[in-house]
Amino acid sequence: MLLIVLLWSVVVGLEVKGRRLVDESGNRVILRGVSHSGTEYGCVQNTSNGEPKPIVEGNFSAEAVASWGNNVVRIPLNEDCWLGINGPNYSGEEYRAAISGLVDEVLAEGLYAILDMHWTASGSELATGQQPLANADHTPSAWSSIAAIFKNRSNNVIFELFNEPYPGSDDVDAAQWACWLNASCNAASGIDFSGAGMETLLKAVRDAGATNVVLMGGLDWANALGDWLAYAPSGDNLAAAWHSYDFNACNTEACWKETILPVLQEVPLVVTECGFHVSYSESLWGWLDDHRASYLAWTWNTWEGSDEALILDYDGTPTDSWGLAWQSHLAGANPTLEPTRNDDDDDDDGATACVDEYGKCGGSGYDGPTTCCDADDTCVKSNDYYSQCKPMAAARHRCVTKYGKCGGAGYGGPDSCCGADDACVKINDYYAQCRPSITQ
Repeated sequence: MLLIVLLWSVVVGLEVKGRRLVDESGNRVILRGVSHSGTEYGCVQNTSNGEPKPIVEGNFSAEAVASWGNNVVRIPLNEDCWLGINGPNYSGEEYRAAISGLVDEVLAEGLYAILDMHWTASGSELATGQQPLANADHTPSAWSSIAAIFKNRSNNVIFELFNEPYPGSDDVDAAQWACWLNASCNAASGIDFSGAGMETLLKAVRDAGATNVVLMGGLDWANALGDWLAYAPSGDNLAAAWHSYDFNACNTEACWKETILPVLQEVPLVVTECGFHVSYSESLWGWLDDHRASYLAWTWNTWEGSDEALILDYDGTPTDSWGLAWQSHLAGANPTLEPTRNDDDDDDDGATACVDEYGKCGGSGYDGPTTCCDADDTCVKSNDYYSQCKPMAAARHRCVTKYGKCGGAGYGGPDSCCGADDACVKINDYYAQCRPSITQ
């Protein structure tokens, strides 16, 4: 029997086993926590009086965070401040010491820490905001340094390689996934600097000797995970990061079932940002609890007048709506989760003779049921690693409409174009598209 761990007094090393985060004793760890914003912007901004803002915002107290029942704190980073380049308010050494001290406080309180690369900029530009992709100039160097410093802390520090990738803005086609993976970006990506993909950032971490768990968010500001499994780099201790707000494109249970469920059935899923409208968040939390996913609320800050703030002060007084909702949710101890269970395999609901709609029904190494529970569903191959029970109407669609994807590395869908005058045209190694024959 494996213990599902929600609250901790002592942190031990994390690693990925299948689709679970586990400690060194094999106990399953489910993260519930908060981001503490400020460390990404305080080092490059001034107060209204012209004085530099502090690196760590407010009188942060890990004890207050833990008192609510949180077990992880996410700490956003600024790469220029970490490296001490392009003129931030603090030297690299001073900034690194402040971050290290904050991490030490979090760990000493029995919490996990997530270090998130939040603000970046290429060349000589100061990092004062988010970018659509990491840059080759500085981000790999920053991760090499971060990994070297935090690799020996029992793997209880998790690395989130890049906060919210959005090459191509809300475009989530194969070309943008290739950009995300290895910075092979087309004009539509909007990348006007030398980029660095997830492959390069992961290599920087591993080459530094760090085996820490690494999180990678998908496209469209980390909200789109539809092709995450097909494009994510291979390696150990890798997990998916997801951001979910009601204003995101994927904000319905139907979308979660079709694009998020396949990911969390293969690797650990950590929602590193969610919020801050209560009705949406509570429905999201219930769905995530049903699937034993980890998630964090945005944000443990005292931003006066902001709906995003969880607290009124750093003693942990909750804000009237959002803060009380998160505090109450944690106090409920996630009642949809069993405290213990036989978890020898990765099936959430134990042995079953059929697969629910949008559930996994096949793929390389899969040994579960292949029959769909709904008579109107059928098992449809998405790629070599994943087949999914889908409604017959979707399953019958065995040809590709004009300008749809029809091929590319890892693609397992239909390769015949529906239009008699269309043909499947190779765009690059990762993407082929049905186009009118005249364009060939």
